[in-house]
Amino acid sequence: MLAETVRGWYDKAEARGEAKGKTKGKAETLIFLLENQFDPLSSNQKEKIFALNEPRLMAAISYIFPAKSLEDMFVFINTLK
Repeated sequence: MLAETVRGWYDKAEARGEAKGKTKGKAETLIFLLENQFDPLSSNQKEKIFALNEPRLMAAISYIFPAKSLEDMFVFINTLK
């Protein structure tokens, strides 16, 4: 019984770690794409991106194509919060 409880805790922690890793990877991808499309990002801009959850990151990634500038991109990102 104790082993099952501990295994459940481990599985939940592992799933949370995987989800955080996927979200971090998407944030890093968005930063990479923005810096290649526009200009290098400031630390503040990177922090804003890392603070986004996965659905908001996906919306921001989708907006890269219609975005006219880095400023335009962050106006959009600020509407996501």
